[in-house]
Formats: sequence, C-alpha cells, structure tokens
Amino acid sequence: MEWFQPYKEVLKWDPPHAEWFVEGKFNIVHNALDRHVGSWRENKVAYMGG
Repeated sequence: MEWFQPYKEVLKWDPPHAEWFVEGKFNIVHNALDRHVGSWRENKVAYMGG
C-alpha cells in the first residue's frame, strides 16, 4: 500500500474506541487502480461485474 502521508502509529486504543493508522492518508482508488497505469497491467480488466 502506498501512503500519501505516513501514519504515526498503527493502533491507538482508548477503550471502547480504536483508531487505526493514526494520521496516515492513502487513496484506495490509487492503490487499487491508478498505480497500474504505465505498467504491464494497464490494459487488463480491473473489475467485471456480473
């Protein structure tokens, strides 16, 4: 996973609340699709509904 802003800690546990990857930012579309543009996967089907 590529992070646009690195996280400071993996888990912040303050029962009953949990916060994962504190202060980290990533883009799920970039990680799932955009990072493959320009690679051998760029013309492959990313999702085929059915």
